Amino acid sequence: MIPELVGYDGELKFNTASPEISGKLQTLADRHHFNFRRLSSRGLKFYFNGRDTGRHVLEFLGEAATIIGDADGRINAELIFAEKDDSEFEPYEIRSGKLIRVSDQKIYNVPITCRDINDREVRRYEEEIKRNS
Repeated sequence: MIPELVGYDGELKFNTASPEISGKLQTLADRHHFNFRRLSSRGLKFYFNGRDTGRHVLEFLGEAATIIGDADGRINAELIFAEKDDSEFEPYEIRSGKLIRVSDQKIYNVPITCRDINDREVRRYEEEIKRNS
């Protein structure tokens, strides 16, 4: 099921403060046509609300993770489906240069860094992790 609308909102504090990191992130954002609410050498605030059927925002955040490396904070995704009354939420963190989806206080190391990973593969990977836990 593909969400009708997606909202991303969050704040990250970089573990390593650097003007070089913020410069690279701004270049990446410009290339993907995204804006930060705030971007500094120490962190960022990100917001997006709209359609993201191709999961381009997650691809962008995955690329940003490779630049950031490690950060404190979260980017929360709200998924709104036309077929449901309730929204679903997916929190993401950046660790070791990867965008990590956090679910039920367990970390499922699902890197979202390229378009090759689709929703079905992510669900299959998460089910495998749950079975092995």
